[in-house]
Amino acid sequence: FTYAGYGTLFTRDRYMSVRRLGIDDFDAAYDLVQRGLEEGYLVARSAEEVDTVLASGFGAFVEGRHLAGIGALLPGGEERSGEIAALYTLTRFLGEGVGGSLVSFACSRASELGLSHVYACTTSDRVGAFFARNGFRAAGQEEIPEAKWRSYDPERRSRVRCFLRELKGVPE
Repeated sequence: FTYAGYGTLFTRDRYMSVRRLGIDDFDAAYDLVQRGLEEGYLVARSAEEVDTVLASGFGAFVEGRHLAGIGALLPGGEERSGEIAALYTLTRFLGEGVGGSLVSFACSRASELGLSHVYACTTSDRVGAFFARNGFRAAGQEEIPEAKWRSYDPERRSRVRCFLRELKGVPE
């Protein structure tokens, strides 16, 4: 990978891997959630909600130890859907495939859980374009499980865009 000011890294194996977060990863993951919130990419969550995100979370680790991005898959219950939530990557890894690797991991995990589709919501055009490049289609808010909107900030909801991705090979 290459990014401005840091040079080029050549490795025999993949320099980045995605895995579930462990308890030792929570501090670094929490810091990324806070950073994403401060930058306006992530929605504000209560402490309990952040704990749920971290417990369901996964991370992209460079050389097995440096957290470059995070995300979570929050199963939606009856609808056989899951939300890709709190997806955030460090900007210095922009264009290096970290976000795409996180989405692939979430979709694989959702398929393992027997979910039929995943969705994501954002207020950012750039993030919306990212989801479109990763196999998601624009979706109306009515296509998203109603539970998502319970106690959701009405002002943010008026600006949010939703994206949906059907999963293949999921038993009916």
